[in-house]
Amino acid sequence: VIDAVTKWLSDHQTLSAPLDILDAWQEDSRVMASQCLLVIDDQTCRFFHEAFFDYAFARSFVAGGGKLCTLLLSPNQEQHLFRRAQVRQVLAYQRARDFTTYLSELRELLGNHGVRFHIKKLILDWLHSLEQPTADEWRVLQGLEREAKLSKFIRLVPHNSRAWFNILLQAGTWEAWLDSNDDALVTHAIWLLSLPDVMKAASKQVAALIAARMDDSEVWRGRFINLTSFGDVHYSREMFDLFLRALRAGWFDVAHEHWWSRFLHMAKERPDLGCEFAGVFLERLTASAQSGNPFELTDRENGLPAEFMHELENAPEELARKLLPPVVAAVQRTQITEENGEVDDQMGAFFSLHEEHDFKSALFGSLQRALGRLAVEKPQVLDQLVAPYESLPHRTIAVLLLGAWSENGANFADKALGYLLQSPHRLTLGYSMWSGGDGRNAIARGVIRVAAPHCSDENYRRLEEVVLALDRKSVV
Repeated sequence: VIDAVTKWLSDHQTLSAPLDILDAWQEDSRVMASQCLLVIDDQTCRFFHEAFFDYAFARSFVAGGGKLCTLLLSPNQEQHLFRRAQVRQVLAYQRARDFTTYLSELRELLGNHGVRFHIKKLILDWLHSLEQPTADEWRVLQGLEREAKLSKFIRLVPHNSRAWFNILLQAGTWEAWLDSNDDALVTHAIWLLSLPDVMKAASKQVAALIAARMDDSEVWRGRFINLTSFGDVHYSREMFDLFLRALRAGWFDVAHEHWWSRFLHMAKERPDLGCEFAGVFLERLTASAQSGNPFELTDRENGLPAEFMHELENAPEELARKLLPPVVAAVQRTQITEENGEVDDQMGAFFSLHEEHDFKSALFGSLQRALGRLAVEKPQVLDQLVAPYESLPHRTIAVLLLGAWSENGANFADKALGYLLQSPHRLTLGYSMWSGGDGRNAIARGVIRVAAPHCSDENYRRLEEVVLALDRKSVV
């Protein structure tokens, strides 16, 4: 029954057959129908699923010594879309049954000019989907690369496939493509290597291929930017180091916020590396700014996305370690001396209370919150990190330190008040713009509110004296 239905369906390239072809097996047909293997509908019959027909055909076809080229090129046989599923199933069945014969069939199908292109394209797509391709199959494809119409699609077989990446690596194909004098072929190889599944699974190997060839030329700058265009640079230390090397060299100076948004999954999956990247990014911004103020440059559209910075707060210690030093360096580079002799900076941070929608506000907000978490969770680590900066006179540094200590007033009360009283002008720290309440002296008031209940009697007395001695215009 199966053979009779299969043959009729294949010969007529349809999925249902006249019921009378089963007249010789009526009882068997009724049994198969009762088991839902065969569907009998009025005067037609068909298998319960097209996939069963494909399998039954492939099994019978291969067992009978059938050749796909013979089937496709038979007189009066059109290579309609119906043949596609049959070709795919026969190749899959033959690949598992007799690999040597399968390779011969594969080579003949792809090399025969009588086989229509849509069939060949189907075969290449099927090869791409293989979970365990072989070097033999790639050698068959390599032998056909001179076919102008086919070569483009042969080179797409490894598209975003870790399994095919390994096959081409073993065959030396990646090296050959990357070393080619054909710039289009090199560009194609770079694109294949940049794809997410390859980068995730083989980042270290990709980095080795690129590192052996990357130089400071404009050509390789462009290639490396294309390689990293999906933001997948954090899946191996080797690739990440290549990326930082290019970042420090200024290769990404023209990148804008929307481009950097592709790197958001780095912040989510590896916030530790995201912190390192953000630190180097800030260093590069500072170094390339004539005034030393990394936020004067508007051609970068505000730098990294705010969401990227917010994700880094999941690694507060790493954020503090990687971002506090370059922030302090930028503050020092923008140092100014006021007419009254006080030293300040031109970073323009913490002057207003608003949502963090840009790189600058998100950077300082995330850093301040990370320091605050350390004050609560790892106060000794915070002490170690901020100790070198406690003597600096700049407003930005003062707000960062006081904000951190205020998160744990019980532990840092005397340190916070001692720092506040060290320079009485710090008692006037507040905001220039705010949307509710009163922002004047608000930062200093917040410190006093959390620290005063826990400080020593001596510091409390000093605080009272200094506050009472302040000019009324500066007191809220």
